Amino acid sequence: FSAGMAGGSVYFGEDFGQRVDLTQRIAEIIRSYPDNTILKELIQNADDAGASIVRFVLDRRHHGTETLVYRRLAPFQGPALLAYNDGVFFEEDFQS
Repeated sequence: FSAGMAGGSVYFGEDFGQRVDLTQRIAEIIRSYPDNTILKELIQNADDAGASIVRFVLDRRHHGTETLVYRRLAPFQGPALLAYNDGVFFEEDFQS
């Protein structure tokens, strides 16, 4: 990785290929928000992505846990709040 400067470029070293599990990172971000700001943040994200539609759906269903690949997912089988927008995120959006 290098960055340009007035007289040339400065070498900062190699990318070590460090990656963060996206779902884990999202969960950490959500836990850091006060309870009353998550919907506002989802709306702001949609606006940042240029969305013209934002929808929230409360899914009250409960799904079975017998066929889960990971038993630890059992508590997350419902109900759920679904958020949708028609904005487009690009690969570089995930880097920031």
